[in-house]
Amino acid sequence: MSLFNIVYLEEVDSTNSFLKQNEFEDKTIVYSFNQTTGRGRENRKWFCFENKNLALSILFKPKKSILNFNWYIACISVALVELFDEIGVHNSWIKWPNDIYINDEKISGVLAESIWKTTKMEKLIVGIGVNVNSTKEDLSGVGKKATSVSMILGKDFDLKKFSELYLDKLSKYFTIFFGYDGIKKIKKEWVKYSKIIGKKVEWIMNGEVKSGEVFDIDEDGILKLKIDEQIIDVLAGDVNLI
Repeated sequence: MSLFNIVYLEEVDSTNSFLKQNEFEDKTIVYSFNQTTGRGRENRKWFCFENKNLALSILFKPKKSILNFNWYIACISVALVELFDEIGVHNSWIKWPNDIYINDEKISGVLAESIWKTTKMEKLIVGIGVNVNSTKEDLSGVGKKATSVSMILGKDFDLKKFSELYLDKLSKYFTIFFGYDGIKKIKKEWVKYSKIIGKKVEWIMNGEVKSGEVFDIDEDGILKLKIDEQIIDVLAGDVNLI
């Protein structure tokens, strides 16, 4: 039995926006194969070509306000990477904090947003876009290296089947997360798939670029970056392998 209430939409402007604007119960998933105005972090456009890709968002209504979204992002990312391995899409990894790559090409991105009423969080929404059947031509205008499941496998993957498999993985990992010692278990998987510990990276924040070595990801999902013998907490920004 799924942990989630699941809603499929034939078309939607944005699955995140839809959950912001409409009322559903806690732990509701909305997904579509036709998202017309998808977006990523910092309002970057996310290309979701009609009936080729998956757009999916999860609504949480926490009893206590959540200031750190990292473990929710980790669950949704780890679930996807495990699915990729099982369907033959190998060499996937999580680029901290919210992108999934195949080697050096982006295949998926995660966006977490919240709605507050005064000092209380009413909604936490975690959305993901996955390039399932995009072609090389589709992705040529994205502006960065990108790939899709079909480009890697050499054939289209049934979108309905892909979404069913992914929904099962999401239920699995969020059940782990909400269970005993959940953060510790999710962290283990996230670190395993991030492939970033001990690597030299470039950290870009507010236009400023710093280089260092990733020391750890702590229990809050914060990246520990070693720069000139100092350990710096990285809570946001872009982190790229050098």
